[in-house]
Amino acid sequence: MKPLQAQLVIPGSEHEDRTCIYCHEVILSGEQVVTCPLDRTVVHLECWTHNLNRCPSSGCAGRGEPIAASTTEPSTTTRPSRLRGSLTRDANASDGQPPDRSSRLRGTLLPREPKS
Repeated sequence: MKPLQAQLVIPGSEHEDRTCIYCHEVILSGEQVVTCPLDRTVVHLECWTHNLNRCPSSGCAGRGEPIAASTTEPSTTTRPSRLRGSLTRDANASDGQPPDRSSRLRGTLLPREPKS
């Protein structure tokens, strides 16, 4: 599988405020995204990996193993995420990192463990 370089969304970039087609949430500055090598669809890094490193566009055969972008750029994300499920940490946390979407994706899309 060909490696794909993830990109860190910076304020004012072309990817900021687009909608991720996998989770249907707005892409915010400070988040990492992957661009499909075939159809150029932009999705959150977490969404790409959750979709087994494949493009979520219907009929697209794009795939690749993502390489995370350097996160030395501080995040300006202050808006709460609107993904389904609960946050694993506060979206307005002052640590300069975007909200962790991966655990909410797991809780939303994967089957729940049986109750004992």
